[in-house]
Amino acid sequence: MEKKKVALVLGAGGARGLAHIGVIEELEARGYEISSIAGTSIGSVIGGVYAARQMEEYKNWLLSFTLSDVFKMMDLTLSGGGFIKGKKVFEEMQKLIPERNIEDLDIPFVALATDLASKSEIAYRSGSLYNAIRASVSIPSTFTPFYDEDKVLVDGGLINPIPISFVERTPGDIVVVVNLNAKHSSYIPTKVSLEIQKEKELKIYNGFKEKMLSKLANNQHDKFGYYHIITETISVLIQTISDYQLKTNPHDVLIEISRDSCSTFDFHKSKSQILLGRKSAQIAMERFEKQRGI
Repeated sequence: MEKKKVALVLGAGGARGLAHIGVIEELEARGYEISSIAGTSIGSVIGGVYAARQMEEYKNWLLSFTLSDVFKMMDLTLSGGGFIKGKKVFEEMQKLIPERNIEDLDIPFVALATDLASKSEIAYRSGSLYNAIRASVSIPSTFTPFYDEDKVLVDGGLINPIPISFVERTPGDIVVVVNLNAKHSSYIPTKVSLEIQKEKELKIYNGFKEKMLSKLANNQHDKFGYYHIITETISVLIQTISDYQLKTNPHDVLIEISRDSCSTFDFHKSKSQILLGRKSAQIAMERFEKQRGI
C-alpha cells in the first residue's frame, strides 16, 4: 500500500521547535511519507536536518544538552545587531551534519528568511543548506544578521512564521502545519514533570542572565527592560501573523504547541519538547484520520 504523502510546514518559535522532531517521528510511525518541507527559523533547522537524513544524529546531540551546554554555545558579542554570533552552534552542527546544497537533498525543502534591505521574505530553495538555516534563525536583537551579498537577513518568522504558501505540493498529499505560537498545545499533559537543574547549572544561568541584562537593559532588575520589551514585541507580532496565516492559507492538519511550553533558549528541555510534539501530533492525526475515515 502506497504511503500517504505529507507536505510539512514547520513554524518559528525557538526551542519550542524541538517539538517538530516529535511531530516527524509520529507521522512516520503512522505510515506517512514526508514529501516536502517548508520551514521558518527553528522550523528550517529541523526541516533541513530531516531533509538531509541526519535527524537521529541531531536528536541524540540535543538530548545530551545540559543547561551549561546551552550557554557554552552562546558566543556573546556587543556589535553587529545582536548579542549572539551563532558561530559556535553551527560549527558544532557541521561536525555532525556535513554541508550540502539544498537542491541535492532527498526531498524538496525551502527555508524562509527576512531581508531587511528589501523588506521582503527570501525563500531558499537552492544553495548552501547552512547559509539558508543561519539566515532563517537570525532572531532580531538576539542573533546577529546574516549577510548574503546585498541582503541583510534575519529570522523568517518576522514576516512568515508559518510558511504554508511555500511548501511544495504533490498530487494527493495533505498539508500538515505545526504552529509553535498557540495558546494551548494539542496535547495537555495530565501531570507536569519539572526538570530539576543542578546547582552548578543554576549558577551558570544566573551569571549569564545578570551579564546579559546589565548590557542590554538600563535597569537589570526591571523585567520590562530594553531586551525584554523587544523580544516580547516580536513575540506578539509573530503570534498575530501566525493566526492570520492559519486563517487565510488552506491546510489539512494543524498541530499546536503552546507558546508557554518553554522559552526561546530552553534547548536543554529537548526530551520533554520532543514528547510534547509527538503527543500533540498523535491527537491531531487521530482526529484527522477519524474525520477522513482512514
